[in-house]
Amino acid sequence: MFETLMRECANEEDRRRKEADALDREQGRLQSLALIEAMQGNTDKLWSAVDYADHDKRLMRVLMWAHVAGHYDATLLVRNLAQTYAINHAEVD
Repeated sequence: MFETLMRECANEEDRRRKEADALDREQGRLQSLALIEAMQGNTDKLWSAVDYADHDKRLMRVLMWAHVAGHYDATLLVRNLAQTYAINHAEVD
């Protein structure tokens, strides 16, 4: 009886380890795919992750750092975002 329980427990631990290993491999594959696609100009997969955790705030900090450092594209984007904000929020009585 005890040996049977120990074997079942070991089998369950082995199954969980294999599942965790498979999940790690799949996450690595998807991460690589997202990076390759982003480098080719398709950033959809990366954008889908912005809503998680505080990625949106971190992304904005990096954008502002690049803007302050004088990166041309970052400066254009920051100005465009500011203009879009102004257009969407301006009211005249």
